[in-house]
Amino acid sequence: AGTCQPTSPCSESAQAACGEHSSCYGAGGAKSLCLCHRHYVSPSGRHDDCEPVNPCALQASPTELCGEHGECLQAGANVHECRCDSGYRAAGAGVGACEPIDNCAAGAG
Repeated sequence: AGTCQPTSPCSESAQAACGEHSSCYGAGGAKSLCLCHRHYVSPSGRHDDCEPVNPCALQASPTELCGEHGECLQAGANVHECRCDSGYRAAGAGVGACEPIDNCAAGAG
């Protein structure tokens, strides 16, 4: 006599229905659900339409991440970079905000 094995509700077609940036999980019995991967969100709440988190869109103010002299640009899932105004440069890795370029320190003065 054979042994019964539990079947996974996350068949290949169920996983495919979740979409590229989410995974299928068993939700009890034959039910399954999709959950977005880390740094992805579902605008509809269904988790089959996951898209990258845009940190620029989550700012409390337009200058929060890059300061008054920079523009925040999404560079990936939950990753941003700052495009600095002329005469300014990014303050450093992980800092983000744009700071004035010191021409004397840069050897240009």
